[in-house]
Amino acid sequence: MPTDSDSRRLDVDENLVSNDAFGFSDHQLRAGATALVDIVQRHLPRQVTAEGMALEDWRLAGPAIVVRSAGTLQSMLDLLDGLRSTDAVVLLRSLYEGVLVFAWVVLDPQHNLPRWVKKTCKEALRGDDEWMQIGKPTLDPENRSYCQSKADDALTKEPPSRPDMATAVDTHWGNHYPVFTPFEGEVT
Repeated sequence: MPTDSDSRRLDVDENLVSNDAFGFSDHQLRAGATALVDIVQRHLPRQVTAEGMALEDWRLAGPAIVVRSAGTLQSMLDLLDGLRSTDAVVLLRSLYEGVLVFAWVVLDPQHNLPRWVKKTCKEALRGDDEWMQIGKPTLDPENRSYCQSKADDALTKEPPSRPDMATAVDTHWGNHYPVFTPFEGEVT
């Protein structure tokens, strides 16, 4: 298997990303990923207006997560074209988290969105604190105050861990779509 520093091109039958554990080839993976990106791109640009803070309005936050995920997926495809599989796999983590959050929030947006906002605000504050140590804050005072109030909200529960979130998503969609079955086994 080539490394990111290899200059040779892949043979048509050589898999860069997929393996037998997934049951599909790189060609099938690329075709499916490209189709997903195309579906999102067909609906852009789209004007969406939020009521209040955009982060708290699912009519804006939901599509924003989908668009961001499609952009990440396109970036992964572009990296794979350049035989940069290691970099593409780094983006896979971001893609997974975006899709997982979307699938979990959409289970019950009224209940789950505030929990996700709380976590997002806590992460933004942590990042801002780190950047402030070198004199480069990332949040302006208004957004820092907003994030602090959401992070300190004792009435809003924390979201579940990612594994618990994934279990909830698998259980829900598995019960609603019989063809959906959670992945079982090991990825090698």
